[in-house]
Amino acid sequence: IIFVAKVLPERMTPVAEPVAEVEVAAPEPVVAQPQPAPLSEADLERMLRQREQAQAVLDEVINLQLELEEQQVERWAGRSFKAAKEKAAQGDEPFRAQAFERALELYTEARNQTREVAALRPIVVAEALERGSFALRQGQSEAADDAFSLALAIDPENALAVSGKARAQTLDQVKALMSQVNDALDGSELSLAKTLLEQVIGLDPLTDGAQSLLTDVNGQIADGAFRAAMSEGLGALAGGRFSDARNALNRASAMRPSSQAPRDALLEVSRRERDSLVTRDSALAQNAVEQERWEAAIKHFNDMLRRDPNVRAAQEGLSQAQERLDLEGRLLAMLNNPTTLWSDKGRAESRSLLYDARAVDNVGPRLADQLNRLTQQIDLAAKPRQVTIESDSACNVVVYKVARLGQFDQRQLELLPGPYTAVGTRDGYRDVRVEFMVPAGQQVPPVELRCEEQVLARG
Repeated sequence: IIFVAKVLPERMTPVAEPVAEVEVAAPEPVVAQPQPAPLSEADLERMLRQREQAQAVLDEVINLQLELEEQQVERWAGRSFKAAKEKAAQGDEPFRAQAFERALELYTEARNQTREVAALRPIVVAEALERGSFALRQGQSEAADDAFSLALAIDPENALAVSGKARAQTLDQVKALMSQVNDALDGSELSLAKTLLEQVIGLDPLTDGAQSLLTDVNGQIADGAFRAAMSEGLGALAGGRFSDARNALNRASAMRPSSQAPRDALLEVSRRERDSLVTRDSALAQNAVEQERWEAAIKHFNDMLRRDPNVRAAQEGLSQAQERLDLEGRLLAMLNNPTTLWSDKGRAESRSLLYDARAVDNVGPRLADQLNRLTQQIDLAAKPRQVTIESDSACNVVVYKVARLGQFDQRQLELLPGPYTAVGTRDGYRDVRVEFMVPAGQQVPPVELRCEEQVLARG
């Protein structure tokens, strides 16, 4: 305050203009100007406060004006902004003249006018966003870019303005792509339309109708793929290509899990495939039966029943094949072991088996051959063979279960094929025992029984 009291009056005192030196005959006397009365300390304090207030308001006005100019205020409130600036300028002269109270009044009016202009910003932003959105819908890229740029100048963080400006910058490219989309749809090129729409959405996800159109195109593509898979599956089914049919119908079912059509078709595939396999197994089984390959026939009949347990022909065929396999096993066992016929029991069993085999319906070549061979073996087993027994006329010869032959030099016997035991006895000599075989259909070498080994006399 002391500084102002001493200095300010000097700065407020008008400074006399310098007078140029001129040659005059004689200088006129200078009349001294009256000096203003010095200000009181209270007046100086009041002036200082008024100056500070005026300067503070002026600073606020200037800062707000600069902010509004950066926000392109001339575009949306140029006249009002100009009036506010002029009002502020009116306050500069009284400020320089140290009429701070008047300057404060004018600066305050300018501040109020500038604030009124600034208060318009939200309205201006909203209108700019609306104009920009309308321009986007109309396909006017420049107008949209201009509107959103204005909104961003006022509100740089406005998300709608940021998005709108980005859309405006890609609008021309999006329009060109959408034109290509329409051409592709007119030509039923759905895959191309899908690719183009994906590019459009990549550039501008908010493009009117693009997302719904892509959904529709995807639906058409899916419908086409579903129909194609169903057609492929049904065609393969009609051609008996069951694996191909199942693959195609499974693809169709995966495309539309809720659709009943693929499931019904898959059931039909399973039914026809089962029937086809049953038919194939039936043919294989019948072929095996005709060739009398009973193990193979049993396998094919079992395959049929595994696919469909209710096939009566398979049930009956399996039973008959098992019986024939059993019969063949018995026949082969006897044919491969002909010595089983060289006994009364074996001959009886063979005749019973022969009877059973001859009672079979549809005797095939294989069974007929087996029957013929068994008949021959039975005949041979039932035909006695001549056997020569030689002795020394001293032994008493007995052929077990045949006859007591007594003493002789040579005897001829008619014996059925089979094993026999002959014993020769003689007092004072060791007994002789000979086991021999009479084979069917073959010559039998002579059987010799001689008691020649003497032992100690009895008693």
